[in-house]
Order: sequence, then structure tokens, then C-alpha cells
Amino acid sequence: MIYRMYIAEFANLKISFNDNSASAEFMDLKSGASFVQIESDWSVASVKAISSKIFFTVKKGETELDGIYSIESDETGRYFKLLLNSDREFDDGIAYPTAFEVKSGDREYIAMCEGLAHNVEEYIPLLNPRPLYAGTYNSMSFWGISSEKSWLLAAVIANADAKLDTKQYDDGLYRTSVIWMSEKGKWGYCREIRFYIGLGSPITDICRTYRKVAEQKGLVKTLKERAIENKKIDSLAGSANFWIWNNDAMDKMYSKNAVYKKPTTEQFDERKRIGKEIKEHGMNNVLWSIIDENIDQSTVEYIKDLGFLTVYYDVYTDVIPKIYADRIPETRVKRCENRMKYWPSGIVIKKDGSYCPAWKLKGKDGTMYDQHKLCDCVATDCAKKFVKTHGADNGIDGVFIDVTLCNTEECYSTEHPQTRREAIAAKNRLFEEVKKLGMFSGSENGHEDAVRNYEYNEGMMSISGYRMNDSGRRMAEFYSDREMEDGNFKYMLDPRFRVPLWELVYHDCQTSYWYWGDSTNSIISQMLKRDLFDILYGLPPIYSLTVENWDIIKAEIQKSYNRTVPSARGLRYARMISFEYLTDDKQVQKTVFDNGCEIIVNFGKNTYIADNIKVASEDYLINSK
Repeated sequence: MIYRMYIAEFANLKISFNDNSASAEFMDLKSGASFVQIESDWSVASVKAISSKIFFTVKKGETELDGIYSIESDETGRYFKLLLNSDREFDDGIAYPTAFEVKSGDREYIAMCEGLAHNVEEYIPLLNPRPLYAGTYNSMSFWGISSEKSWLLAAVIANADAKLDTKQYDDGLYRTSVIWMSEKGKWGYCREIRFYIGLGSPITDICRTYRKVAEQKGLVKTLKERAIENKKIDSLAGSANFWIWNNDAMDKMYSKNAVYKKPTTEQFDERKRIGKEIKEHGMNNVLWSIIDENIDQSTVEYIKDLGFLTVYYDVYTDVIPKIYADRIPETRVKRCENRMKYWPSGIVIKKDGSYCPAWKLKGKDGTMYDQHKLCDCVATDCAKKFVKTHGADNGIDGVFIDVTLCNTEECYSTEHPQTRREAIAAKNRLFEEVKKLGMFSGSENGHEDAVRNYEYNEGMMSISGYRMNDSGRRMAEFYSDREMEDGNFKYMLDPRFRVPLWELVYHDCQTSYWYWGDSTNSIISQMLKRDLFDILYGLPPIYSLTVENWDIIKAEIQKSYNRTVPSARGLRYARMISFEYLTDDKQVQKTVFDNGCEIIVNFGKNTYIADNIKVASEDYLINSK
């Protein structure tokens, strides 16, 4: 096959575009680093190279894309930029450009929640394709590759309508590529990807480079900056998170036979007792999270007098449809009262005219019923009214906002239409409303699309898809060791696959926790291992348990707190600047922070000895300079 390579060069970077395969090669002429895209099934309609740019048009079927490859240099570094445009209408799922060539032994880096890394010949379970916009899976809009000493960062700048797809190719190797979604059936706007390449420590360098991209996009606002605006954030950052559930809480939330009743004085007294014991055991840095919709102001005041911060739970996405509210236990209807008035006028309408489903609830007949999703632009109005009366007026310091950053939907309502870009903007406005009341906010899972507007997340440490079965309905249970063998949980705590990509980019902007259904104490035998990850990442623990289980594991919780919180507090404003493996089996790992603190954790079975350093099995060394 005869083909021609079109070349663009600038600042020691070179692009070569193949007019037969519509694929490109990126090369750093100084270092020799090079990455090549695999051949595509797109045909090239036109192409020309002018100086540092290559202009081209590619076609596949009825779809036509106009593209520009260019070499750029700015505060983020030198990089290759791809811009794509189209005036055609299309269905979701345009895959261009193609994935990159890799070979056995190369590694891939995926920003699934906290982060994953694997050799390209290794299978790891992933949702495919998975959204890059605010959702449960990818927390940041990039992926990376390393090959020997070279690395590549692919940063998807236009992430609101993009997904990533990781799949196995005919050669048995796994590769990742981007898939473009339509904006309501059209291309909508210019889509941009940047490709950075270099030599060095791939995980550290990829994340250091992406941090610069995040700063340029305006996503970075440090906790130290926020603490100037709200002094409570200084106490929040690095504190242990406690969810103490009344013994009947899970029954009230998920049993078909649940009977509504307000918490008793005895139940509030038990919570006060536990708060007092936490304080007496020297656990002073505590975020006290309140789940029940019935706020007892005297209990709030008691907990605050102990020196703890308080937050209450709420959700501004899930609405029980009035048409079958009588089938849902009253315990759940009561929790939804402030949102039900927005049904059906405020619900997301899908393209086919149906209501967008949300979290299922068990009905009185045992059937699981869909709730409906409140449109993000409407949710802000709902929150604006409720956060004040339920939270601020009761003296509560913050609000934990469930679900909002777990999915992002287009809405085809004639009253409140929204694109995904508009939905993301609305989510940010919701968190901003909380700030206006002098409160801070937390988010389920977390995502960089709103990272500058909330202060902590619950779930970043618990990689989606690897959690225990039905963990979202088992927040106060202890799992058995046997359950660790089920599903994909084995990947959750495996240091060979986990990497702190999120912390390398946003540690100084957020406090991250495990998911409440995958909490520090959810498997008692694994508390130390979870703590080791927290220590390595400079993070605090989260405890989620019933009142009756407090006396069973309070001694273990105290040990866990003492292992993790002192260093997490000391690192609450620090930026993680380095991550490395100290052993070939990846069982000994090291992180470095910009305040000089160095942490080594040994997940392995053997004592680690090197350079006058000794770290026992399942132990750690913190060197605070």
C-alpha cells in the first residue's frame, strides 16, 4: 500500500501523520521518546501540513471529522494537540483517534477513582466504555502509558461528552482509546485532546504534568486557600470520618416492612455516649456524620462541644414518583419529602421522552422500584432552600451530598433542558450554594469536574466495580473474610494494581476517604491493610458501624485512628509530589510530599531492608523532615 507521511515539527517535537491509516506518531526528537497510534478504519479525505500543524479530514460511513494536529508550548509544557470538529449529526460512539501501539511489559495508568495501573498483557476488570464526565468511574480525564523509560499522557480537555474504552486487541494486549458522545445528537463544539510524552518516572511525571493541565483549566483550589475563607476546613482536613448508625437504621432504609418512627431519646443518648468515648480515647480530630433526617439540635450541640465537626447527609438527585409513593415504606417517603414536590416537573427527561431512573427502593410488596432523577439545574433550587433550614439553622458545619457527582445526564425537558456541560455547571452551583451559608461540603466518590467546590469525598479510595456486592445498601455491616473471594474485590486492596493518581494531582485540594459501604472497618481483618494505604497516601480513615457494634470494635478503631490521623493531619495541606515502587513485586512503595515528608509502606510478607532503612512486613516508616 502506497502512503505518504505528513510531517509537522516544532520545539524538538515531531508529528508524522499517515494519509492511508489516519494514524499519527508523536516523537520527542531530543529524548527519543516515541508513541505510535495503531492503524484506523477511517479514510483520509484531505490532508496538508503547514509548519507545526497538520490539517486533515477523515471519513467513516456518513461521519466526517475535521481535525488539526499541532505542536504547542505553554505553562503545562510542550505537547501535541488534537482538535476535532464536525457539522454532522451523529449517534453516540465515535472512536477517533485510535489507541496506541504497546508491547508486553508496557504499563497503562487509568484514573479509576484513586487510580489503577497494570501491565498491558494483564486483565483487570473495568467498565467499558466509562464516562470521563462527572460519574462513578473515571475521576480524572486522562489515561497514560509507559514503555521502558518513556511515558505518554493523553489528557482529554473536552471531557463533558467523552468516554474511555479499554479492550483487548487481537494480539492479546489491552489498549485504551477515547469515544466521543454527541451533544444532543450533534458534535456541538470543538473537542480537544493533548498528548504529552517524556522520559522519567511515569506515574509521578504523568500526574505532575496533568496537575499543570488541571491548574490551567481552573480546577485547582487548595484546602489551604479554602481554610482562609472557612476556618472549619482546617479542622476538617485529615480528620477521621465517623458514621454511627442507630441499630434499626438499615431496616428503616431498606426493609419492605419498615415502620416510620422518629429516633428515641435513648438512641440520641447512645450516640452522645459514643461521641464522649471517642473523645476520651484521644480521638480529637473527628468528622461526625449524621444520616437521620430528624436532626436533634441538643445532640448536635453536644457533639460540637466535644470539639468535633458535624455534617448531615442529603441527596438532591433521587425522587420517589408520586404515582407509586404509596407502595414505598413511609420511612423512605419521609426522607424524600423535600424533593417530591419537584416530581414530575423537575425530573430529567431522556431523549425517548421517558423519566431518567435513579436509585431503586424496595416497596412494601418486595418489588424494587426506580426513583427518578432530579435535573441538576433544578436540584440547585431544591438544595438552596433545604441546606439552610436543615443544616445551617441547626448549627451543622457541613453537608455530605450523595450521588450528585456519580452521574451526569442530558435532559430533554422543555422546561429545563440541559446538556452534560450545563449539568456539570449546575452541579458546581449546588456546591457553591453550600459555601454561601458558611458551610463546607462532601461528595460521594468525587470528580475533578467539581473538585474546586467541595472539600472532601467519600469513595475515592474504594474503586468502583471492586466493592463488595450491594455495598451501597450495607453501609453498617461487617463483611466476612470469605466474601473477599467474591467478584472483583481482590483488586481493591492489591498494591500491584492500586496507584495514587488522584492524590498526586489533588491531595492538597481534597480529603479522600473509603466508601461508607467499603469503610476502614468493613472487614475487620483488613483494617491494618486499609490503614497502610491511608498512611501511604496521607489520608484519614472512615468508620461506618451501628451503635451496638461500637463496643465490639472500638479498640480496633482507636488503633486505626492512632496509625493514620496524626500523619493525615500533618499532611492535610501538603501536595504529593512523588510515588515509586521500591521492590520489583510492587509490595514496598514510597510517597513524598512537598513539605519534605517521606513515607514507605511495606505491604509484603518479608522485611524490607535497603540503604540503612528497615521496614517490617505490613508496617510503615514516616520520615517527617
